[in-house]
Amino acid sequence: MKRNRFFLSLLFMVLIVLFVILF
Repeated sequence: MKRNRFFLSLLFMVLIVLFVILF
């Protein structure tokens, strides 16, 4: 559970970074 949550948070951060780079 903990690991899954960490992975989800990391994925969310990557998504935000990609969004910032694109826009």
